[in-house]
Amino acid sequence: MLAELEIASHAVGLKMNTKKTKAMRNCFATSTPITVGATQLEDVNEYIYLGRLINLQNKLKPELARRKRAGWAAFSSIWTVIDLTKDVKLRAQLFDSTVLPALCYGAET
Repeated sequence: MLAELEIASHAVGLKMNTKKTKAMRNCFATSTPITVGATQLEDVNEYIYLGRLINLQNKLKPELARRKRAGWAAFSSIWTVIDLTKDVKLRAQLFDSTVLPALCYGAET
């Protein structure tokens, strides 16, 4: 199927980035190497897809920890501005525009 995808992609001018393409298998898949052209794809147990950490066990704890760290990083970047201003509305707007997107990014996927 990947060979067919690569051929169809080339036909319309697209090229698959084999450095970024990974393979993740469940317990029912064979362990034979997956290749695209001459490149063997790396087997992984987890990867980030559309901003969300995907893993074989579908555990959410690592993804929630990532989002929490991203939220704190975003908060740290605006901390000095929030500390200096006393305007509650501006503080809320800064939080809503920086911290919440970092916390919730990829939540829809």
